[in-house]
This record gives sequence, C-alpha cells and structure tokens, in this order.
Amino acid sequence: MNVLQTTAQYLEKARASANFVAINENAMEQAAQVQAKLDAGEVLSPLAGNCIALQDNIFVQGMPCACGSDIMAGYMPMFDAAVVTKLQAAGLIIIGKLGMNEFAQSPQAAAAVAAGEIPLALATDCRAACAAHGVWHIKPSYGAVSRLGLVANVSSMDAIGPIARNIDDAAALLQIIADVEFASQTLQKVPQTVFPQVEHAQQACEIIACAEAGTNLQKFDGISLGKRNAKAKNLSETYKFSRGEGFGIATKRRVLFGALVLSAGYYDTYYTKALQVRGQVKAALQGISAVQLPVDETGNALANLAGLPAIVMPNGQQLMGAAFTDIALAQAAKEVAA
Repeated sequence: MNVLQTTAQYLEKARASANFVAINENAMEQAAQVQAKLDAGEVLSPLAGNCIALQDNIFVQGMPCACGSDIMAGYMPMFDAAVVTKLQAAGLIIIGKLGMNEFAQSPQAAAAVAAGEIPLALATDCRAACAAHGVWHIKPSYGAVSRLGLVANVSSMDAIGPIARNIDDAAALLQIIADVEFASQTLQKVPQTVFPQVEHAQQACEIIACAEAGTNLQKFDGISLGKRNAKAKNLSETYKFSRGEGFGIATKRRVLFGALVLSAGYYDTYYTKALQVRGQVKAALQGISAVQLPVDETGNALANLAGLPAIVMPNGQQLMGAAFTDIALAQAAKEVAA
C-alpha cells in the first residue's frame, strides 16, 4: 500500500467536500511515519495505512471541535480522545472532521462514506443516516469504547462506532478502538424478527436523552466553556446572551425539556417513570441472541435504553444482540445481508 498516495487522494476529496468541516494539516506527515513503519516490516493493525474521518465531537489535539454549534466555534482541544490514540497506534491516518447536527448525530459521516470521500469514519449513533445511505454502521455495546475525549451529550447512551462500506472493515475498526474483549460465540443463523414490545420505550428514551443532554450542556455558558457574548454586562447576561446566540433552536428545546423533566414538580411524573421503562426494556431483552429490527425510533430506542449493540445493514435493517457480542453480531449481520 502506498500510504502517502492514498492519503493525498483522500485529502483532496475532503477539501472539496461539504461533509468535512476541518482538515488535518498534519495528515501527510503522519502518513509518512506510517509508511516508514510498514516498510520496516512493523505490524500495526489490519487497517494500517487506511484513512479515516471523525465526527466533530471527538477531540483531536490541534484540530477544532465545534460539535456543529456556534457556541463551540473555534474551540481547540488540549488532548486526543482515547479512540484517536488507538487509531494512531494502529496506523490509521485521520483526514479530518465531519460535520454534524448540533450536539447530535452526523448525517455527514454516513454521506461521506457512501460517496467514497472517506473509506472509514467514527461517529456517535448514526443509524438512521447510515440506513438511508446504505452503509454499514456498528453502534457498539455501551461501555465497549471509551468516551474520554468525546463531547458528552447523552452520557448513558453515547457510543462511538464505526461506519464503513463493508462489515469486515467496520468490525476490524471496532476491535481497534474497543476497550473490552468481545464475547466469542456463534449466534443463530436466522435472527428473530419478533421482539419484546415495551410500552412507551420511545418516549422514555426521549425523556432520558433530553434530561442528560440538558445537564451536560449546562457547562456551555460562556464562562466555563463556550463562546462568550461580548455584549453581556453581567453574569446573568453572559449566560443568557451566550446561550441564546450560541445554541440552535433544536438544542434549546432539548435543554428546556430536560430542565422541565428534572424539575421538582415533574421529576417523578416523567423522569422516574422513564427510568422504570428503561428497567423494563432491559429485563425484556435479557438473554436475546440476534433480533432483526427496522431502523426507526422504536428500534433505536430499545438498543439505546438497554445499552445493546446494533449493526445497521445496507438494506436499512438493523441486527441487535446481547451486550458485548458485537463482533459475533457483525458476522451474523454479514450472513443475513448476503
């Protein structure tokens, strides 16, 4: 593999693409270092020399991290995310950062992989976009991949996962960034298409997501973090103007709804009941092997609430399985999609 040539080609594509919001200007230097190691016979990983792009909520030292938000514009991380350290050690070349909805998913990551602008990407839960673009995506088991250096949104559901044009590359990438040993087992060849129905799972997922997002976004106030509004004359105006100018309407709605469900008058009515539904979902999915679901809000909510892995297939379906069977589940998905 000519790493320098491949890197130069993908840098050119990234610079011409609207899906990218930042370019790694050190990519060619990093490619030269990887090429030298490969030429010397050093074994790095099965994906060494390949190029990759990251959703713009993953820290890369020396590159801006805006999370699709004006309030984060110009923010420069002081350290690499844990997954970035693993990628570099495995010999992958980071080409740049991919755009995203504000503090949410990255349709641009799915679009860039589908268009051949980048062969691999890492993003937090992108199942809907990947299903729409016909690319593979692994939403890993919760806790399988470190969130260090990931800008927190929904802390109990956030999971960094691979996007690729084939499942073998996606699975290999997951093994590079994972912090756990995945269970080695053979799953049933014909997955279930009937799955437990838990009433209000979708609504519970939304309540918990908004509550956690609202809490995590409190730190973006123009003082602790985030772009400060220059017109503010006191502390109250700093909070009000910085957030008012920096957050988009969808983020403001999530923050306000999150504050509502965590308030004294509504905590038990909404948040406590949502947590109870989450417990019911976990109990209902206990012991599952492989379940084929549509990629929709209900199917996505089940995997998010239970912290289970889900593999998005190019046919727009997803395969959900038991926790930490991610690699076996990927193999099962490959057979289902064949």
